[in-house]
Amino acid sequence: MQGRVRAYKMSVQGREQLVNEVGAGGWFYLVPALDGEPLPVTTEAATRATLLRFPRAEFLSLLALDLSVAMGALVEFARRLRRL
Repeated sequence: MQGRVRAYKMSVQGREQLVNEVGAGGWFYLVPALDGEPLPVTTEAATRATLLRFPRAEFLSLLALDLSVAMGALVEFARRLRRL
């Protein structure tokens, strides 16, 4: 990924609440890619962005075949959990 993508939720009062901002080389849509459920946030490009898309089945296969990709996903989860 190049550029920046931001993820937000709308509060009950109708205000945007920033959940995450992802920069170059970052991961997003990781949770729905793993559990198959809908994305719980809205995302939009914060700057001009170029993205790489993997269909879910191919992403899961890649995780199973390449330990470095699976570890990258786990590290990303750990970073996000620390920010909570």
